[in-house]
Amino acid sequence: MPKLRSAKKRLRKDEKRKLANKVKKTAVKNVERQIKKTLTEGKIQGEALGKLVNQFYQAIDKAAKTGAIHKNKASREKSRLAVMIMKKTGTTAAKPAKPTAKGKVLTEGQVLTGGARKVLRPKSEILKAGKKTAKAKSPRATRKKGSRRKGK
Repeated sequence: MPKLRSAKKRLRKDEKRKLANKVKKTAVKNVERQIKKTLTEGKIQGEALGKLVNQFYQAIDKAAKTGAIHKNKASREKSRLAVMIMKKTGTTAAKPAKPTAKGKVLTEGQVLTGGARKVLRPKSEILKAGKKTAKAKSPRATRKKGSRRKGK
């Protein structure tokens, strides 16, 4: 047991955080189990499955946001679940439509030039971005010759 007052407080805080993190992790696991159960039983219904997937994404994003799990783990789990659903349901990811002509406007805010999509920005944003082009000097460039220490 801790003896210092601050150590006792830290222990109390850690217990509360551990409990909160466990609640978030079990919520994620429960929804994931439900999704896997519906997929293995063959009860693949678009709307019901979609709601479960939304619940899973919501739970895992909340857990990652609060630090219960790492954001990369959350991303990896979402990706694996999506791949598993695609394999079980037989659906594939939608392919983007191919452009017919260069420079043709596809949707609001996007234009095709040379086969690559570029997002159009307002002129004011482009001007602001142009002002930031001056390079900041690195510590090496500002260092005196003959000195080995950084910044001198």
